[in-house]
Amino acid sequence: MTSRSPKANESDLMMGKVLERMCDCNDHETVLQVLQVLGKARRAGYLSIDELVMCLIYCGNRFAEQNNGDFFIEYVQYMPDINNVPDVNRNFTPLCKSYYYAYKCVESELDTLQTDCMLLDTESLLPWFQKFIVSRSINSKWQLVPLFDKIRSHEKSINNSQFMQMAEGYHVPMQMKSGN
Repeated sequence: MTSRSPKANESDLMMGKVLERMCDCNDHETVLQVLQVLGKARRAGYLSIDELVMCLIYCGNRFAEQNNGDFFIEYVQYMPDINNVPDVNRNFTPLCKSYYYAYKCVESELDTLQTDCMLLDTESLLPWFQKFIVSRSINSKWQLVPLFDKIRSHEKSINNSQFMQMAEGYHVPMQMKSGN
């Protein structure tokens, strides 16, 4: 569904086509404003929850494809948590899930790590680590636990360059999927 626009009914305002055009132009600022308005339109009864969720999925996937991290800065703040939508969570691409995780959770996780490893400058490390998360397709905390445990074992002696070096050599655990 990543390259298709959300389905538009003949009676709607062609929001799918509008969002598709904005995403084609990589106009994340306008798309975020439209998504916020669509939330109000849904509450007013002009849009179903499914239609709104499909718009959120479509835009998230498109901006992830375009490597537009700026979109996710606001997306994670103002849009519903994509992990709390289990029925449609499978429609978010792995890349979108990684971007979402990188911009939603990584800063707080680095800050928590800094309490044990005080030489880390998490503010300067954050942009690099967000790119690392996306490049390694990491989308949940459990995938970082072995890395963070290894880093914590060095506690007070590890600095940013050592952290980056350890992260570069890290092998992300494979995510096992159960068959239903």
